[in-house]
Amino acid sequence: MFPDRPRHRGLLVEIEICCNCYYGDHEFTWLKKFGPVYLVKGCFGQNRLMISDPLALQYILNSSHFGHGPTSENVMDLILDRNAIVASKGETHKRLRAALNIGFTSSAVRNYRPIFEKVAEKITERLDKCSGSLTDLYPILSPATLSAISEAVLGFSARDLGEAFVANNERVIINYGRKSMRHFVVHIALPLMRAWLKLIKGCGPAHWCSQETLRLYPPGAIQERITVQDTVIPLTDGIKNSKGEFMNHIPVQKGQVVLVAIASYQRLQSRWGEDAHQFRPSRWIDGTVVQGQAVGPYANLLSFLGGPRVCLGWRFAPRVLEMQVFFSKLVGEFSFALPEDDCLRTRYANMLIPVTPSGEKAAPLHITRI
Repeated sequence: MFPDRPRHRGLLVEIEICCNCYYGDHEFTWLKKFGPVYLVKGCFGQNRLMISDPLALQYILNSSHFGHGPTSENVMDLILDRNAIVASKGETHKRLRAALNIGFTSSAVRNYRPIFEKVAEKITERLDKCSGSLTDLYPILSPATLSAISEAVLGFSARDLGEAFVANNERVIINYGRKSMRHFVVHIALPLMRAWLKLIKGCGPAHWCSQETLRLYPPGAIQERITVQDTVIPLTDGIKNSKGEFMNHIPVQKGQVVLVAIASYQRLQSRWGEDAHQFRPSRWIDGTVVQGQAVGPYANLLSFLGGPRVCLGWRFAPRVLEMQVFFSKLVGEFSFALPEDDCLRTRYANMLIPVTPSGEKAAPLHITRI
């Protein structure tokens, strides 16, 4: 029925999508060959729909016909209470979001700036001790971000809340980090250093680099959903199925697992230009980017998901606040250089993380005080 699929069976496709050494080696090749909609084989030969079509994604993320996929449900059962906002459903979810959203409005977020500036100063003090050396930024940015969120949201520093609080929250964030700001700063900001290095050479204003980095390195690169009732998924331009028939929608039955391919969507040439796999911040102002359907909350990106389950803290991250404060401080006082072998890559481990060729989670950079 659908376009041809990757020629693998069972778990192999999902292993190659999520567990390959470098994320995207296979997925982006399949995107080019099969287009924005194709079938892959999941566990025990189960058919799964891989979708990066903008209109389809907009529908899936906003429709009540889809719920968390089985993998997400299992993770939430293991580490979260069913009354937690991430795991809650229906009216309970709406009530919790309405209550929490008060602390994440634009006006509320602006009041957090002094907190982020204080944390940025502490990062600067740490980096001063590392000046002139190759330093892993991962363990520096991680606790700094947790501290910023603790003070902004809870009113206490992570240190004041105690070692147990820090340890427990680090564990939860590591296991389900895509909903947190630690996730953003650690897993987006580290690749962003690469963007800042180019920015210093004159590639354009900081927010274009921020948007471009968010586009190329979405934290939750792939999300799993399942249909809870029969429905029809609309498509932007339509596709030809394996029989050569044109389809502008996809009928799906209850129980169908859908892979929301965020990383693939954010590299669609029809949306982002012929050079969609390249880092080029100027695309945001030269007319290359096609607006189309409003898919995500920021710059039409899905780095913070979209729909009713959009990340509550997405306003922390864009050009408005935390990322801007942290990096305007750091780039203003230090120079950063990649290792000579330019060894940083991304790997998927429930989220995109920076890794070295050996597979170690790390972001080594040469740091020098200006």
